[in-house]
Amino acid sequence: MNPPPETKAAAAPARTTASNPKRCGQSSNPNDRLQRRKLTDLPKSLRDLRSPATGEGIGVHNWLFRMALRLHAYRDHKAIVAMLSAAVKGCGRDVPESEIEDAVVNSKGCAYKLSGTSNRSKGSYTTARKQPSKPRVKATPKWGKRNAEKIAVIAAADPNAFDALKYSSPVKVSENLHDAACILERLFPGNPLLSVAIGKYDFVTLLRMELKGSARLYSYLVPSAMTKRQGYNKKGKLSYRSLDATGPRMYLVTEFDQGDKDTQSAAIRYLARYAPLAMVVDSAGKSLHAWWYCKGQPEDRLIRFFRLAHSLGADPATWSRCQLVRMPLGWRAEKNARQHVHFFDPRNTETMKEDTAHER
Repeated sequence: MNPPPETKAAAAPARTTASNPKRCGQSSNPNDRLQRRKLTDLPKSLRDLRSPATGEGIGVHNWLFRMALRLHAYRDHKAIVAMLSAAVKGCGRDVPESEIEDAVVNSKGCAYKLSGTSNRSKGSYTTARKQPSKPRVKATPKWGKRNAEKIAVIAAADPNAFDALKYSSPVKVSENLHDAACILERLFPGNPLLSVAIGKYDFVTLLRMELKGSARLYSYLVPSAMTKRQGYNKKGKLSYRSLDATGPRMYLVTEFDQGDKDTQSAAIRYLARYAPLAMVVDSAGKSLHAWWYCKGQPEDRLIRFFRLAHSLGADPATWSRCQLVRMPLGWRAEKNARQHVHFFDPRNTETMKEDTAHER
């Protein structure tokens, strides 16, 4: 027997958003809808923060700093702490609130600032100042070819070069006794501006004193002091890393990334006959970065030295004065490893050169 019409109406629920939220893909909770509206001004990458979920919570400290660095453009201190606290739950270790507070405070000085545009969701970092045309850049010298035969001869003559390099270091750098900040103090005395970066595109210029304990969180830096916080890059745009803002060379860095560490070290030890070697930094990967003190040296002499280094396998990219190189004792996030210093000679740093000049 068919039921009466009123029974059918009572049996079929009304198809409304409130009674069937799963069908329309939205929550019926008004608080959830309010929260979604509050997040619309954030970039998609920041709307759903997810911390590194590793077994031991490795990398969380660095992640907190990087996320706080980006969130300052959109949220105040209290809101950032709350968002990060919620994100690190279940990350693999207990994260104290003091660690989150430190990350927010330390990142504020170098946080990105949004321009005065009406559309905040675009996250524009442009300025109101009219940008000039592209600055003129000197042509890069031609470096020639790698001399495989000479590399083999030098490596054969110095078979245990990596151990010899570390053994000959006047200062044995240890993570228990040293950190990135104290190394920077010897390399760049006083309080100069330094261009540092967490990633190759997340860079900022800070006074050395502003880095404080956060220096160890960075992966890269420019091996010369900067003249101003921002300069115009090749595209005519303001940037924290540009030739326009980079001062005179203080250190010329050669990066060797071919062959094993013994072959690279043999080349470095060979080059040390011709230039003062200040430091050798391990990239926490396959390459070694050798720092050569060169302040005040004429350009033609540096070109000859770098041409020799390139013939022994050095990457030509580090010739640029504003090229990023590995931060000594900095953190390489993708490898979850510290960038060790295998050789350090304070006699070939700016600190020692300044002390000698004062004695005269």
